Amino acid sequence: MSKLNLTVSLGVAVREFPTSTGPVDYALFVEEKPVGVVEAKKTELGGKITAIEEQSSSETRCAL
Repeated sequence: MSKLNLTVSLGVAVREFPTSTGPVDYALFVEEKPVGVVEAKKTELGGKITAIEEQSSSETRCAL
């Protein structure tokens, strides 16, 4: 995180970004402002979007 530079581009995706509810797989920033988070799952693990509903719900309330 000490090397994070949100001004390097108009849009930046940061992997394993720490939040108030724990790290998110990807945090998305546009013009240095947080605009979203992405929860990534490997398809070969058989993950279904409904199985991570609770995790995704807490991420929508996190403070970046």
